[in-house]
Amino acid sequence: MKIAVLGAGAMGSIYGGHLSLHNDVYMIDKKQEIVDKINTDGLKLFENDKDVIYRPEAMTDSANLGEVDLVILFVKALFSKAALEENRHIIGEHTYVMTLQNGAGHEDILSEFVPKERIIIGTTEDNGAVLDFGYVRRGGKGKTNIGMLVPDSNGMLGKIKESFDSCGFDTHIYDNIQQLIWDKLFTNVSLSALTGVLQVPIGFIAADEYAWSMTVTLIKEALAVAKALGLDPLIGMCTGSIPMVGGHGTAGAFGPVLEDFSISGATTICTAAATFGLIFGSLVGGPLGKRLIEKHNLLDTVSTDDDSLLVEDEKKHERHTNMYPAAVFQLILAIGLGTIFSMFLTQTGLTFPIYIGAMLAAALMRNICEYTSITTIHMGEINDLGGISLSLFLGMAMITLKLWELASLALPLVILLATQVVLICVFTYFVEFNIMVRDYDAAILVSGTCGFGMGATPNAMANMQAVCEKYVPSVKAYLLIPLVGSLFADFLNSLVITFFINIL
Repeated sequence: MKIAVLGAGAMGSIYGGHLSLHNDVYMIDKKQEIVDKINTDGLKLFENDKDVIYRPEAMTDSANLGEVDLVILFVKALFSKAALEENRHIIGEHTYVMTLQNGAGHEDILSEFVPKERIIIGTTEDNGAVLDFGYVRRGGKGKTNIGMLVPDSNGMLGKIKESFDSCGFDTHIYDNIQQLIWDKLFTNVSLSALTGVLQVPIGFIAADEYAWSMTVTLIKEALAVAKALGLDPLIGMCTGSIPMVGGHGTAGAFGPVLEDFSISGATTICTAAATFGLIFGSLVGGPLGKRLIEKHNLLDTVSTDDDSLLVEDEKKHERHTNMYPAAVFQLILAIGLGTIFSMFLTQTGLTFPIYIGAMLAAALMRNICEYTSITTIHMGEINDLGGISLSLFLGMAMITLKLWELASLALPLVILLATQVVLICVFTYFVEFNIMVRDYDAAILVSGTCGFGMGATPNAMANMQAVCEKYVPSVKAYLLIPLVGSLFADFLNSLVITFFINIL
């Protein structure tokens, strides 16, 4: 491949040097000293604790170079247009132009020179520093992420990946490359900017109240700009009620739906966030309930409710091995009817997860059967089968979890998930507790809500059990939380998620 690298700085030298191993590489730079040094002594990179010499051809004037297959832009963004204008003659009707520069919006400049079908944008996790003319230190090797603004009809991305990888790079192709670009920008305009301005290590930013406040402000500004430029906001839903209230099941259902909307890695993000929710939902629920009980002396408000309902419920759902085939048949029937319901729902033009139809069918079947006594719904056995299926699903989800897709989203994910923890704590402590009349049952409900508000209903039950074992049982909480967490929350959450997916 005939490649022209515009700019022989740190990153241009790293890429130009390595690509010269298996390609015809021409490095174009305005500084004659750099060009002369590369042509005379070779391009020297200090990497892996030793100096390595590469032999690309360098020049200040590309007038005689002719058309190339690929132009890689590595000049400062301020000089991008001028560099492309000066070297316009090397861009032919089949030439692709690539930018791995920091920042966003470079494609607007590139589109003045080539059509969108031949624009490649991306990010690099490599880093380096210029030591002297033609001498660069490679600080570390990272991924090269590339993508296009339109479908890659000619398969150029695959060819570039093969060429780059053969020269020692770790290249990844993304359908939604804009997301990665903005993720990197968020880091550059916040943490990177402040560490440079304040001359402090990155750990100082998180430890200092005022520095962190400045970081949050900068990120908010970047988010506002991203939204104004049309960056898809659906990525925020991957850490919202989809994994938090819905848990792994809803994450697995809505993740593919969001990926259909070009949210790259949505299933991975949702699954990871759901796992985070399970952990932190258990960590914060018990301490919040304990604090409320002891701070307000709520043991004095304990009521002596009859717990016979709980006992009767346990008897009602005793398991019988001969009922499992019937339970399986009822599940299959609900799934079959649900598939038909889902077909009708899709005709509305709205986006629904695949399980909504089955949920509606199951609710209809149970209410009809229990009201008319036509047959018995074997809930105990169905719960067991559901638990087995969920365990299998989680096992498969964890095995296929592509954690490397989260690397570029590390900072936004940390911020979004930390916000979720703060939000659930504030809501339950200050809102729910007061609405539920500030008694002992309200404190137990707070503990349970933290469980299913960030994880799942079993989390909620475990939280309440831990608190009740230390103090006294709460019949109201044990009746309300399973009902709300297992039934109403799923229905309402699905409707809320579907609503926002369709309006965003």
